[in-house]
Amino acid sequence: MMPERRRIVLVTLALLLGSLAGLVVVAVAIDRDTAVDVATILAIPPAVAALWIAWKALQTGSGSSAPALSTIARELAATVRDQWQLDMEARRIYDPYPLPVRWVTAHPSLVDHWVNVRDDGIDAPLALDGRFQSIAVTYQRVPSKRLVLLGGSGAGKTILVASLALTLLADPDVGSDTLRPVPVLLSPTSWEPNRESFQAWLERELIRLYPALSVKPTGKSTLAAQLARGGLVLPILDGFDELAEGLRALALHVLGDSAGGLLLTSRTEEYRAAGTENGRPLARAGAIEMQDLSRDDLDAYLSRTTGAAAGDSSIWADVLNRPPVRAALATPLMVSLARANYSDTGTDPAELLPYRTKDGIEEHLLESFLPARYDNVSDRRTGRWDSSEARHYLFFLAIHMKRFNTDSIEWWHLSRSVPKAVPVALGLLGGVLLGLGFWLALEAMGGNRRFGLTYGMTGGCVHGLQYGLACAFGRSLPPSRATLRLRRHRKGARFGWRLAGYGFLYGMLSQLANGLAASSALFVTTGVFTLSPIGLAMVWGLVVGMLFAVVAGARSPIDLTSVESPESLLRRDRAATIVTSLLGSVSLSFALMAWGRLQLARVWFATTGRLPWRIMLFLRDAQRRDVLRQVGTRYQFRHDRFREHLLRSAHVRP
Repeated sequence: MMPERRRIVLVTLALLLGSLAGLVVVAVAIDRDTAVDVATILAIPPAVAALWIAWKALQTGSGSSAPALSTIARELAATVRDQWQLDMEARRIYDPYPLPVRWVTAHPSLVDHWVNVRDDGIDAPLALDGRFQSIAVTYQRVPSKRLVLLGGSGAGKTILVASLALTLLADPDVGSDTLRPVPVLLSPTSWEPNRESFQAWLERELIRLYPALSVKPTGKSTLAAQLARGGLVLPILDGFDELAEGLRALALHVLGDSAGGLLLTSRTEEYRAAGTENGRPLARAGAIEMQDLSRDDLDAYLSRTTGAAAGDSSIWADVLNRPPVRAALATPLMVSLARANYSDTGTDPAELLPYRTKDGIEEHLLESFLPARYDNVSDRRTGRWDSSEARHYLFFLAIHMKRFNTDSIEWWHLSRSVPKAVPVALGLLGGVLLGLGFWLALEAMGGNRRFGLTYGMTGGCVHGLQYGLACAFGRSLPPSRATLRLRRHRKGARFGWRLAGYGFLYGMLSQLANGLAASSALFVTTGVFTLSPIGLAMVWGLVVGMLFAVVAGARSPIDLTSVESPESLLRRDRAATIVTSLLGSVSLSFALMAWGRLQLARVWFATTGRLPWRIMLFLRDAQRRDVLRQVGTRYQFRHDRFREHLLRSAHVRP
């Protein structure tokens, strides 16, 4: 810790202790009727000074030297590389070997004028045909470094761009001082090009995926903005067809006007329609179309996925003789489902033979996926949930994602699916119970029964209602991705100021409500009413605000290369919530902090059967069963097609 910052923090704590000591001295030295008013006057100046010094402590060091942008790019490249290497291994792409997906140069109607794509002035198609191992070569053949990958659902587009990203990241020049861009996979579902520029959205998405990029080392722009504007990020927009239909043509136009390299994946017909509406496909971009897997591809691959215990590896031979089966298994997604349902479980794939259509076989493979993952005796890893329970919970998560237009399951946003009336009702119920407890305790100590009942019920209900309203309508703070160190960047100062504002407002209102409840109880009991609680409310609000600001200032962002998971993020935010509760207000912390809101959501979901009590354990278990995948601090469905299948499952009640 810098000496200047240490001195400021020590002075802050000294002023806080001085303020509290002043209150005690005044209360002892002066008669009971005027002590509160005099204490208020004496305590306000030190409290204001302490709050101001806490704010200065957060700002101190914001002008420290910023790391070189190439250093940040190297750290981002390492993080992305590790993330996708783990994901490729989890998908078993290399076991036994990558499926030989192929592509050809797209139809001319799906490609911009080739003279715009090339750099030699020749208006002729580039040779972009290739297979899995040569995707990087294909990309390097495009001088504009803008490429569109087209194909049907499950054609292997995501795996292909992930493989391309890993190949590019293996280049030692990526993220080095030569300023080669870092490929980052992004889902465009949250982009509204009619309301937000591409650069603004790109910055926001980078921060969402890699929170350490939210730091403003110079106080002007975030690291994410500097990387994006400096051409150090190669955006890979995976799932262009998932944009709202009315926005796709505009998105193509906006992307066409953007500078730099770009990769985009889409279903073919949706991309064709957007290009027609826009008047041209993506400007300066080449395009390739994914091809179906052949019979020889399926024979060679599936025969090597059966274990020795499964018997003859030719069990797939008879099944693949049926044209509907070959048509259904023409995409990597369906091959992976067939492997999970049959090769991994030892089940005979001959059960596919009665199906006479491609669509029927695909629906069967999708429907059989969860039983294969959860009900297989040899794979009951935890024994906690069967496929029926898992389907019910996953269906709710799919509904939640659709409702809030997101491609990820983020634990800190699950509370959005809790009806607003629930925290209000629970807050009032808790307030009533708290008031009854105060009344019974006071009566047990021989206190005034009428005062205890009036004060306990009034104060309890007011505090409970405050919690409920703050939880239902207050804006949730983002989860703490930090350790308890003093922060060096202005980003933390702004967050500290925001949290200090919450602390001041809530502390003042809370103490005001508490004081008015006490005054009302005294009035009912003695007939005397006093307004002194207003002064105490100001003091308490300032003190709570200062404490929250100090806690916020002590939260330092984790390093970009730190391995972060949903569980570790939850543990960090839980610790921050507890610390904030101890230093400030329990109800404020649980109403506004992400972990606190999750506890309310857990109660509601478990009570109504929407999700299990141990939500994080269920998500982790689904990830281990290859139903979900982990992307940083979020979970996603392994296959969007499977999520769409769940949403069509009308027999499951949300």
